[in-house]
Amino acid sequence: LIITCEWTRLFNPRTVSFWVLMPFYPVMPFLVILWMNHSCYRPLLFILFISVSAHDTGSYVLGNLFGRHKIAELISPGKTWEGFFGGYLFVCTALW
Repeated sequence: LIITCEWTRLFNPRTVSFWVLMPFYPVMPFLVILWMNHSCYRPLLFILFISVSAHDTGSYVLGNLFGRHKIAELISPGKTWEGFFGGYLFVCTALW
């Protein structure tokens, strides 16, 4: 979706740089993760995965239980401030 909609705003499709850089754009995050896994940044990668999964879990659980105040209804109707702070609380608990 990003390549088809946003990539043409960053680069002109009629230029060489568009066609040279486009194949690397979706692959680059995976290459960075592989590089982090095989370097001294492995603990940071572990902390990243723990943080993301804890925030998603906390946001879902506490947002469903206590969510009343919407963040941005037009963009994402299910997101609440209670879920956001629940995710933050879960991350702080998981990393402590």
